[in-house]
Amino acid sequence: MAISRDLSYNNLTGPVPDILAELPFLEVLNLSSNQLIGSIPSAFLVKSQNGLTVRFILF
Repeated sequence: MAISRDLSYNNLTGPVPDILAELPFLEVLNLSSNQLIGSIPSAFLVKSQNGLTVRFILF
């Protein structure tokens, strides 16, 4: 059961929160058209190493 979260156009600011990586079954995370800064949290790398595919859409 894959989960997709669309958080685009929410005027989010600051870094991408690590807590988003804890969403179970997360496969697609759309964070486009926000004011996010910094790098993608390492927690998402751990998820991808465990066989899950997380795709960020950042514009």
